[in-house]
Amino acid sequence: EIPEITWSRDKSRRRLAYYDPALNRIVVSKFFDSHRVPQYVLEYLTFHELLHMKHRTLFQRGKSMRRLVHTSKFKQEEEKFEKSREAEAWLKNF
Repeated sequence: EIPEITWSRDKSRRRLAYYDPALNRIVVSKFFDSHRVPQYVLEYLTFHELLHMKHRTLFQRGKSMRRLVHTSKFKQEEEKFEKSREAEAWLKNF
């Protein structure tokens, strides 16, 4: 099922976007609700969160129960986004 895509309530610079599986919703920081943000950046954030729907979080055994969110398969698929490098560069400098 296609998730709803919505803006967050606040203009967070720490949490750029996230996927909420309970509500099947992608929430993008209100910070990006600006004409100055390139369209490909919004598309990249959405693509990234859609990948979280596909690639579930892995938990490593042991005391820490460390979460592995961005696996190598996740990163490989993320690079398939046509402007992934440009989007990452823009996000680093925002």
